[in-house]
Amino acid sequence: MIKSYKPDYVLLVVVVLLLGFGLIMVASASVIKGFQEFDDRYYYAKHQLIYGIIPGLILFFIVSKIYYRRWVKMSAPFFIVGILSL
Repeated sequence: MIKSYKPDYVLLVVVVLLLGFGLIMVASASVIKGFQEFDDRYYYAKHQLIYGIIPGLILFFIVSKIYYRRWVKMSAPFFIVGILSL
């Protein structure tokens, strides 16, 4: 049986604000390059939205349904993978 837990709305708002701010920064920084290379001013912003933000949000909501204490068992391997990824 899966329990339903109350979401942390502050964390959710912060994540959405950071994603929005990041997308705006990508859009504003890449307008000229996108227009020169692809004849589309918002090519990079669309690419970031489709291949970065949308899959990330889907994964965020899937993972948020898992009780956080279950992640404790996997914390050491996640830590090692994270360090190696750097």
